[in-house]
Amino acid sequence: MTLFCSRYRRFGPVVGALSALLVLLLSAAVTGCRSFEDAIKPVIDNTPSDSARSYMTGTRPYSPSDRGDIALNVWRVDADPFPDSVHVFARVMKSDGTFISNLAPPYFEGPGDYRDIWNGLSEQIGQGGKTFEIENYRVREFSAKDGIPFEVALALDYSGSMGSNITFLESAARTFISLKLPQDRIAVVKFDNTPQLVAPLSDDRIDLLSRYGTSGLTGFGGYTALYSAGRLGAGEVAATPKDHPRGLILFTDGEDNASSIGSEDLLDYCKLHKIPVFSVAFGAANSELLADLSDRTGGRFYQTNDPEEFEAIFQDIYLSLRNYYRITYSPPR
Repeated sequence: MTLFCSRYRRFGPVVGALSALLVLLLSAAVTGCRSFEDAIKPVIDNTPSDSARSYMTGTRPYSPSDRGDIALNVWRVDADPFPDSVHVFARVMKSDGTFISNLAPPYFEGPGDYRDIWNGLSEQIGQGGKTFEIENYRVREFSAKDGIPFEVALALDYSGSMGSNITFLESAARTFISLKLPQDRIAVVKFDNTPQLVAPLSDDRIDLLSRYGTSGLTGFGGYTALYSAGRLGAGEVAATPKDHPRGLILFTDGEDNASSIGSEDLLDYCKLHKIPVFSVAFGAANSELLADLSDRTGGRFYQTNDPEEFEAIFQDIYLSLRNYYRITYSPPR
């Protein structure tokens, strides 16, 4: 999937769940704007390379001072409703990782119609194929103010190969749990060759942190039952109300060598229960397989070789689940 700015200058590839090419345009000028000055600069950001990552660090409303330093970033795509519709989850961010809010209903604060900003959408079918202008689309902003409860499971690798890096993982997981809103529920699975549900799904932050603990590899350190662990975490989430947003965060530093199920079994289960997988590959993990798992469930894939990035990645996942713009459109027939 490739994004273009309003002058159709190519900025590069964005990993997505569709074979089609999507074009999103931010208006180059908002007529009559005062609080938005004359414009919100049309800029496109792409899925960052290993050397230029873009992690969300916080949120705040749009200010005229943001002009020239905001980027549109497609975080993930949900193509499951195809051919009726497609959902694109996008972030408008500053270069420092701040998410810019209040640019779409129900939190739009500019004068006039929010479509003066989100003023163009088109889809190109296949590489070099025909481009169709999309007339029927809408943008909706989601934030912590919505009060929607999220159901999320963490499946975390405690195999022997993690070694001293387990301290970085535990710090990142505790940050993720500490960020949760009161209505959100989180479950935690630790795994080596035997997955263990150390914290069943709960909205009690203090209890979750206590159950998770900081014991390192004590009691663990064996092989890697990645898919079985993912299935155990997904099972916790699958039992929740269907109208609650869901997610499975799958972290590993290696390939599966101990599961009783395969990757396709986990994929099928997550697709059946509409659980997007947010996979984090560290070091020698099977990046291609994890990226495919995330892509096909409408989740997001992260790759890092630096354990000091764990915390930024886990924070990015939680904040991006909570703060985003959802562009919904009816694809051309």
